[in-house]
Amino acid sequence: RQDLFEPLPVWAQRAGRASNRPARMPYSKQSIATMSTQMFDSPDASLDENAEILRRAPTVMLMSGPANGFIVHPNSYKRAVWDMGSLLLLVYDMLAVPLQLFEPEPTTFATLMEWVARIFWTLDMLASCVTGYYAVDGSLELRHPRILRHYARGWLGFDVILICLDWVEFFFKASWMSWMTTSRAIRVLRMLRLLRLLRVQRAMRHIVERIRSDAVKICVDIAKIVLIILGFTHLCACAWYGIGNQEADETWVAKHFVQETSLSERYVLSVHWSVSQLTGGMEEVVPCNLSERVFSVLALLLGFLLTAVLVSSLTSEITRLQIASNQNSLQFSVLRRFLADHCVSTRLAVRIQRNARRTLKWQQRNMNEAGVELLRLVSEPLRRELHFEIYSPIL
Repeated sequence: RQDLFEPLPVWAQRAGRASNRPARMPYSKQSIATMSTQMFDSPDASLDENAEILRRAPTVMLMSGPANGFIVHPNSYKRAVWDMGSLLLLVYDMLAVPLQLFEPEPTTFATLMEWVARIFWTLDMLASCVTGYYAVDGSLELRHPRILRHYARGWLGFDVILICLDWVEFFFKASWMSWMTTSRAIRVLRMLRLLRLLRVQRAMRHIVERIRSDAVKICVDIAKIVLIILGFTHLCACAWYGIGNQEADETWVAKHFVQETSLSERYVLSVHWSVSQLTGGMEEVVPCNLSERVFSVLALLLGFLLTAVLVSSLTSEITRLQIASNQNSLQFSVLRRFLADHCVSTRLAVRIQRNARRTLKWQQRNMNEAGVELLRLVSEPLRRELHFEIYSPIL
């Protein structure tokens, strides 16, 4: 039957203590609705009466189908660690892949990271096939066929293409083709790995959803804006050097560098040029041919738009952080002025301020449900589940 629900893990654990295997007893929608209505729609019900309702009909969590033992909860600790690892690898790809335009010498660390990324993203595709998801209505979906169908309609095709590119790059290196043909093919395949940056927003959303502090969330948003600026600067610098390193009669690379110039000197000058595009350009390094001039114009336009948008967003986030940290400063300023005007002793004034600060923190940690307007938009089953999780330890 599709109108069945699964008990919360806490009830399965309690049942498992009585018997050696966990209990998994289904409850119909009608019984759950009746029990929830009796508990939360009766303002005159006492705690003892609500506790008796819980004993007669245990509350259950809204879940689409029974959970498989191999299915990973989307909000589990393991999934959080995995999402953090994917975000770190995405940042590494954003730095390392464009840097190949500078033709750096191969290192053991770079080879190791290539294998780590190649194996990680292959396993990530398998992990996505066994990770539950939340439906549009907020219900948790843990049925394996539904998970596979949801993944197939979403990121499966994209992931398969990029993983195939990763392994094709490996086979190109081990092939019998000439070195020039192989190096160019590998460079193109590595650039295509930048398409994986489209998953940054998805990984960031999964991480930000687990943050409960407004101040921490604002700091994360500020860090994200700064990383976008740094990422644009890095990508623009690598692309500028790649265009100037082509075989042409006159390029800015041939004008400023010799063959023995180190990688650090070439990269720093390219980054200097890229940063200057955010502020109007520079006169030390100028385009020397048509392709370089076209790219310089596009970089100026994009840098101007990016600066305008990100600076305004950064200002807005910093303002939000100041408001969040100083929202109670005005009240304490009024309190201190009142105590000073009435010549209250220092000992008593300190005690009053500490008590007020402790009481205010308690009120912030114990916010009333009526003061949260968005909860009025949440569906009734989710509100009942929320009520159970809040009040079940008391009952």
